[in-house]
Amino acid sequence: MTAPVDAIKSTVQSVTKDWAKQRKAEERDRNAAFNRRTRLIPSYRVTLREAAFEVMEEAYLAASDAGSLPVKPRQIMYAARPKILTMTGDDELSDSYFSQTLLIDYMEEHDCSDWDIIWDARGHFIEPHTGIETALGTLEVRQYLGERPSFGPVHVAPILSFPTNGPKNRFGNILFIEKEGFHPILRAAQLQERFDVALMSTKGMSVTAARKLLDELSPHVENIFVLHDFDRSGFSICGTLGTDSRRYKYVNNPPIVDIGLRLAEAIDMNLESEPVPRLSENEWRQRAETLRGHGATPQEVEFLRDRRVELNAMTSRQFVDFIEARFAEHGVKKVIPDYDVIAEALNAPDLAERCEIVGGDFFASVPSGGDAYILSRVIHDWDDTAALKILSNCRRAMRSDGRLLLIEGVAKPPNEPDPNKFLDVWFIGGGGCERTEAEYKTLLGRAGVRLTRVVPIGGSSAVLEGRPE
Repeated sequence: MTAPVDAIKSTVQSVTKDWAKQRKAEERDRNAAFNRRTRLIPSYRVTLREAAFEVMEEAYLAASDAGSLPVKPRQIMYAARPKILTMTGDDELSDSYFSQTLLIDYMEEHDCSDWDIIWDARGHFIEPHTGIETALGTLEVRQYLGERPSFGPVHVAPILSFPTNGPKNRFGNILFIEKEGFHPILRAAQLQERFDVALMSTKGMSVTAARKLLDELSPHVENIFVLHDFDRSGFSICGTLGTDSRRYKYVNNPPIVDIGLRLAEAIDMNLESEPVPRLSENEWRQRAETLRGHGATPQEVEFLRDRRVELNAMTSRQFVDFIEARFAEHGVKKVIPDYDVIAEALNAPDLAERCEIVGGDFFASVPSGGDAYILSRVIHDWDDTAALKILSNCRRAMRSDGRLLLIEGVAKPPNEPDPNKFLDVWFIGGGGCERTEAEYKTLLGRAGVRLTRVVPIGGSSAVLEGRPE
């Protein structure tokens, strides 16, 4: 048992040892006396987070003209950074840490619902038929949705007066691709127009603007098809696209449908795989759990530990066929506006007295007595037998002074480069085909129509004018 005197002595020594050490140092060095307070009294250093939270609202108001104008995250950073560095004594503060961490953390903990922040675009959204292309940035999406005025060109339909953007009467499904660059392939295959599907593509993980757009469009579409690489990131992109994130909370329930790429499909198409860096055991356990949570099978989880398969491993033909097969599995159909919608669109003052809407089947007959019969991108959808039936019905309905106008791509002769020939490949097995001027002349002649002239209208398209023979 320790004696009381020894206990008291030990306690005093333990409490005063730092002070005694400092005094001995001062005896050796008189200047050390000036450092006593600094060394013995704990100091407090302001962190970057604390400083940022202190000045964030002031910086936002300064950058946005007191909230009267939209502002980008970097503008807020430039207004806040000098004060943050002064408060912390640090030498630098990176843009990414401020924009992707400090600013988002602040907005989560404070009411910033009225802050008008413009996040950079990281992808595109393209409508079928109209060709309207919207960058997936905060401001651009708001403009597309009509929440912000657009300072670009106004999209006006030349004849139809119903809305020229949005899903109504335009598209019933959305195809989301996790990377950009595939649109030229889909455009050449006319996939969007044939299936009335809008296209959304991003650079990796979906951004807030993409989620907002999908949220707003969800009640108006049947499916949001997600096409992704067969890898760890691809499963995460698909698995999180329709879920809430730090920066966006969904109002609607987006109808997400994963259409691959999956292991069985990669094997069926004999796609080349590539190695990926191997993770530590602990990292892999966490990643494997995430993969399972996003629907990966045990075989897929095991494969993805060491390898991956990109969408780019498919040829263009495989890519288009793959998407079309998934669309067929889910019953994707074209959007046909109701009769009342078309009637209302054509009821404009300058059209009502000159237009009449008549339903029918052009394989059976077409209304007679018209000045002109216009078929736009119709004849190339059919083989010669079906096309001849349509043209013959038009000829029977035409007056002797009437005209038949075909708006089509006109292929160049053999051995001459022509985009229409690339498109012709997509018709293999489907019945349609692209034709040369000579082939159209022959086809029209068989229907009793004489080709009178061909008027180019840009690109490889033209208006072919025919009159009764």
